[in-house]
Amino acid sequence: MEIRPYENILCSKDISGTEARPGSGLEPETKTIRLTAQVPPEGWNRLGTKVLPKLRSGKDLQIGIDSLVSVDSNMEAPLKYDLKLILEDLGLADKIRIGQIAEYELNVAIFLLYGINRDEVDYIMETFLIVKRKDIQKYGDFRTKLTILKIYNEMKTAMQIGKPYQTMLDPPPADPMLDVKGGRG
Repeated sequence: MEIRPYENILCSKDISGTEARPGSGLEPETKTIRLTAQVPPEGWNRLGTKVLPKLRSGKDLQIGIDSLVSVDSNMEAPLKYDLKLILEDLGLADKIRIGQIAEYELNVAIFLLYGINRDEVDYIMETFLIVKRKDIQKYGDFRTKLTILKIYNEMKTAMQIGKPYQTMLDPPPADPMLDVKGGRG
């Protein structure tokens, strides 16, 4: 596990060469620490019991998750379903996405590759009645269709003006050169 200061250093006041004393009005310099790692399975529990409590001693703690797993294609849907149920049980279903945007972008790229126009995409999306019903129950609108049509518009525009499409993925895919095994990282 690598522990390094984050590139941005936050400082509320310039206090170099001065000692902060209670009541002096000077605040100590604040630095942000970022932990990045490829953690083997045997270290996962220790992160929760050793590292996270230590991090909670600071302020503005942000913890993200970026997991990759390869599974047989016939196991993808059941695994996604199980993960969705677990995230719902944990109250995190609205905070953690399971590859939805990437799937939407891939679908739109295929629509464009086969010359399917926007009206046809709209029609195709309307045939997914169960998805539509669930989206309307959950969001009040057909969120899946609206997102796919938004991506379609953005990809089509990018193609027309000759600029690269800007993914909706957040965070966006990393530069492969930053891979710990093969690049600068």
